[in-house]
Amino acid sequence: IDRIGQPGPIVFNKTRYYLAYAIKGKDNFYFQNYLPTGEKLDNYDQSLCIQVFNPGLSLRQVVDQKVKELEERKKTDKTCHYLVTQSPDGMECIMDFLVGEESNGLALNEEFCVHRIRQMDIGNKRKAVVIYGVSKKSYGRDITGFIKGLKADRTGMINGIIAAQMPVLHLIEK
Repeated sequence: IDRIGQPGPIVFNKTRYYLAYAIKGKDNFYFQNYLPTGEKLDNYDQSLCIQVFNPGLSLRQVVDQKVKELEERKKTDKTCHYLVTQSPDGMECIMDFLVGEESNGLALNEEFCVHRIRQMDIGNKRKAVVIYGVSKKSYGRDITGFIKGLKADRTGMINGIIAAQMPVLHLIEK
């Protein structure tokens, strides 16, 4: 059920993403995940997400929160790396990161994400920090090729998210 006024599909880099999952968490946190046709939440190759944070939080607080999450993850995920770049006007940040999961020393998956983080209007004359993100994920034996192709994919994904129009949102508070 759409909770932010973006039922989809959303087109990003010529791919159509359809709403697959939506939650309204505590403290006015909303999360919606979109997948291309044929993809499943438990085993997807690419996804798009929109996260809306409590209107009381600043851009810096949300970025710091995400950095803290990734620093904590680094303690158990040896592939976890991230970079945060602030726009020249200070109005938004781009965060790109790589995370993975392993079991018994074997890589299960690797996921590369690019998040565009900015404060924006969410309707009813309110503003909130929004993350508009895209990710690519690989599993098992395909991980080596995925990592090798990441340099080109990273540039394209970052440029795509920067060029993308931020979604127009209005919270559905039911």
